[in-house]
Amino acid sequence: MITTYQIRNVLRVYSNQLRKRNTVFTEGTESGRQPADLVTISSKARRKQTLNQLSSHLISQITPKGEHHEN
Repeated sequence: MITTYQIRNVLRVYSNQLRKRNTVFTEGTESGRQPADLVTISSKARRKQTLNQLSSHLISQITPKGEHHEN
């Protein structure tokens, strides 16, 4: 059983990590540098990824377990 304390602790740690990341990101952009892990995805690639995820989800919902094979 997951306790309320555990959930709050995870949320606190996650919030702290986001805060640190945002601080590093804003400091990096102020000096004119781009973050090293910045990734951009075209709208066409994003649409294709969304359709792949949706189709995989739908296939997993309508096929019995163990019968889904990806190409």
